[in-house]
Amino acid sequence: MINHIKAIRGWVLFGLVALAAAMLTPQGIDGLIFPFKLLDLTSLSTVQEWRTADFTHIEPRELAVIAALAVSLGRGVKVLTVHLDVLLLLHMALQHTRHQLLLALVGSLILAEPFAVALGQTALRSAEPAPGKTTRLGPAAIRAQPVLNEYGQGGYLIWQGISPFIDGRTDLYGDDFMNRFSAATAPDKLALDTLLGQWRVRWALLSPGNPLVAVMVQWPGWHRIYADRYAVVRIAD
Repeated sequence: MINHIKAIRGWVLFGLVALAAAMLTPQGIDGLIFPFKLLDLTSLSTVQEWRTADFTHIEPRELAVIAALAVSLGRGVKVLTVHLDVLLLLHMALQHTRHQLLLALVGSLILAEPFAVALGQTALRSAEPAPGKTTRLGPAAIRAQPVLNEYGQGGYLIWQGISPFIDGRTDLYGDDFMNRFSAATAPDKLALDTLLGQWRVRWALLSPGNPLVAVMVQWPGWHRIYADRYAVVRIAD
């Protein structure tokens, strides 16, 4: 009981400090209201990371949840009441796929010790992530030109020092731009031609399964410079 009270007291203190820190920005309290405004955007339903989880096919996330439940029920994992916030994270991950990484990261940190105790382990082994695969994006002269990329590739381009056409900061783009992007990449030829012309796009980075890849093969003056199972890069002559 004492451990529970100490844990709850620690989390309450952490929550108050985190709340105060979140308000120490130029936006002030508006920063706390922002998530609710973001969820009002009608274009969120067109973005993959804001859609609900789809369990029509077996996926790693489903297997992970089943495995966690199996260990919890079979080995009697004991979790402090305050740590039931993992259930809130699970709800968020099921509601919006973008929160699945948050569940995986924070949930594993919270459950690591209880699971280790239940499994009879006294120490947790550390694991190093496998080296990530990078994609060649062409010469510097091409990289400096306006690019058309998929929504989910924006962060990678930023990491590579390239200005993306779009990235995960949906709120910065707004409904009008997001809806135009969704229409253009459906693909709608007229909307796509308008978008490419307005932003003077000179190259494109897409995943091989994107419908635009087949469309781009028919574009006069464009040719492929790179392709693998992760990405296809095409440039305009």
